[in-house]
Order: sequence, then C-alpha cells, then structure tokens
Amino acid sequence: MDEPEAPKIELADRTPVAKVKAWFEENKTKLRLPERGSNLRTESQKLILPFFEKEPDWDKFHHYYFPDGREVFEVNLENTTKYFPTSMLDSFPIHNPAEVVIQNILFVKRINEERFDPVIARYYPSNTLQKKFFEDMNYQSIDYDWSGIIEMFTYDEHHFVGFRIGEGKVLSNFTLKTYDGEKRKFDANLDLRCHTTYSPVGYQVCAGGTCYTTVERYIAQTSCSGSSGIDNWDYFNYPTGDQNEPRYPTTDGLGGDCSNCEYDPPTIPSPLKKLNCIQLKNTHGGQAKDISTFRNRYYGLTYESIVTERGNVSITGLNSQAGGPLLEYRYIQDPLNPSLIIDMRHMLVIGKLGRAVGESVEFIQYLGQYESAFDDQDYYSNELGYSFFQLYGEAVKRNPTATADYIVSFLANPSNRNTISSPERCKF
Repeated sequence: MDEPEAPKIELADRTPVAKVKAWFEENKTKLRLPERGSNLRTESQKLILPFFEKEPDWDKFHHYYFPDGREVFEVNLENTTKYFPTSMLDSFPIHNPAEVVIQNILFVKRINEERFDPVIARYYPSNTLQKKFFEDMNYQSIDYDWSGIIEMFTYDEHHFVGFRIGEGKVLSNFTLKTYDGEKRKFDANLDLRCHTTYSPVGYQVCAGGTCYTTVERYIAQTSCSGSSGIDNWDYFNYPTGDQNEPRYPTTDGLGGDCSNCEYDPPTIPSPLKKLNCIQLKNTHGGQAKDISTFRNRYYGLTYESIVTERGNVSITGLNSQAGGPLLEYRYIQDPLNPSLIIDMRHMLVIGKLGRAVGESVEFIQYLGQYESAFDDQDYYSNELGYSFFQLYGEAVKRNPTATADYIVSFLANPSNRNTISSPERCKF
C-alpha cells in the first residue's frame, strides 16, 4: 500500500488560500525588515541574498499547523529564479542543481489576527537520489527517507536558520553571518552542543536557464546538534536564529519581536519528519485490542497495577523500568483511527517520564539494549503519553483507580491531539 500523503486542503477548495492570497497581494510591497538605527543589512551581519519578487503558485500548496497551533499555508514559488549553495555543484556534477531545489513560501497565520507573515523555505537534496517533488513533502512532513539541507530566509532574503536533515530527522541547526576577521578561526561555544567554523560560502542564482554566482562571502557558521527524536519542538526567532528564545513564541500573536512592524518574521519550529505510517500499523505478531477491551481489562485498577502487570524489565536490577500491561493488551487501536496501533507501554511508562527524558540519546540507547530502537510507533505513543500526563497526571494521582477511564477519555477526544499525535497524519 502506498504511503499516504501529508494532510492538506484539496486544491479544489479555494476559500482558505484565497484569503491568504488577498492578504499577500495587499501587503507584498511592505514585506521588508525595518531599518533599526543603521541599515539592518550591515548591522546584523546576517547573510543576505539579493531580493527578487516572489510569485506564489496558488494552485500548489500544503495546509497544516505548527505544534503550537498556528495555521500554515506552504505555497510553491513558481519563479524560475532559484537560489542554492554553490556546494551543491559538487553533488550534482552533470545536473543543474536548480532543477532539484524546492523553493516554497510559508504563510504563518497569527493567532486571532488575519495576518500571514511569510518566510521562505528552500530544500536542497544531498544528491540526485534524494530528489523530491513539491507534493512529496512539506516543512512539517519531511520524507523519512530524505537527506539534505533546509534553509529558511525572511521574505526579503535575510538568512534565518538552516537545518541538516538525515533520513527525515534534524541532525543539527545552523546560522550564517558574514565575517571579516581571521579566516582560520575555530570557536567552541560554551554550550557543548554548538560550535562555530569560518569558511567561504557562495550562492548561485538560476533564472531563465542561466546560472551565476551571486553571493560569495566569508561567513561564520554556528552549528548546534539536533534532537534524537523524530520530532523536534525547538523554536527559532529572527534575527538571532537562536533556539528556544523563547521556547514558545511571544504573546504578540506568535510572530517575532515587532508586533507593530509591517513585516515581522514569525517564530518557527524545527522541521517535522513525516510519520512512517506502516510502522504505526505494527501489531508485533499479535492482535491489537480496541479501547473498550482495554478499559474492561483494567477498569478499577490503579496506574501502578497497570504499568507493572508485566513486571520489571530493567537490565540494571534496580527495578526502574516497569514492563507495562501484559503483551496481549500492550497494543491497542487508536479510537480516532483504528488503523493506527498505540503501544501502551510507551504511552503509560515512557510518556510519564516527559519528552526531555523519553527522547534523550542516552535513554534511547539504554532501551536499545533490550528493545529495538525507537520507531515511529514508539514516538507516536510517547507523544500521547506526554500529553496524557500533562492533562490527567494530577487526576491519576488523586484517583488512581480511575486510570482506565481517564485513558479512554483522553484518547477519544480529538482536541487532546497535537501536530505529532494527530491521527490525521496517516490516512489509509
């Protein structure tokens, strides 16, 4: 069975995107970063590419939501003008790299405001085998077999932030700033996850069949290691490109830091990997139970009774890893999409630990000593667990014998799902 496409509005439904188009046509001449004291282009030292007018192809778009709930329309740019790093010339010696670059514009709606401040996303595949088409993926649904680089720019071509992607996962993020100092310098950041290197960088522009180098400068590239999980919830702000500043966007409508500006680049999350929906159908050789059967089995039992029914599976002898429900009840159908199977051990045991622990490299490696490495079913189930304990954790403590009923109430309510745990990401 073919992998289902990421959820998006059918192209026949013109009403939502027509609203974005109308806003863009009215505001596109204003979408420039303001000068702050001296010219921002020299003050910030951000890498900036020459500006060209953007021409969205309104018939080709994806529609989705960021994890914080903001609505996004990702529209393909039909411009023949395309930027790409000159380093791609080595990866595509007999092809024009511009032919494999996907260049889109993301319109991010502000909360409670009809405003859609855009950013530009460029997808650079690592080689010809990674070539994708617009329909294959979007910023919140990166193909799980795709490797390359995604770079984000403001509408007027200030470099925002970049991401190195390996098989759909964020390996690291980076920012680029022009640099005029010592050209053999290497800095180690106090944050051991980050380091800065200095090297020449160039971009080519292709338009009308002709390509030429348009930017070639010495830059300082600061790279920070990415998350080990399939879904990274870090947010990035312009102009710093800094991670988690703030972790959740500002309160002025979830834009950047200038709510009164005519253009305010939105805070953006890291890209999300597309779910491998085949993995979410895995019953591991058994038969998945429905939610009613699970509830009947554990009705009246405490949380601790449920998660220790299988005993302890810790390899350290410290009884630190509850085995979860019995194997015959470990896998249940998602009540909002029965084709998807939830791993209740991951939801109830690992989900309670929280995202910081559940997706840490050390914890995954630890579990990998006696379980297979986390797959998308595990992450999907973990995410359900994180949300369940945020919403029902105190209730479980107060009334532990009602745990089964709390689980049913949580899983059956669509409003409890987020971008990661939405069953709409897989449609069979």
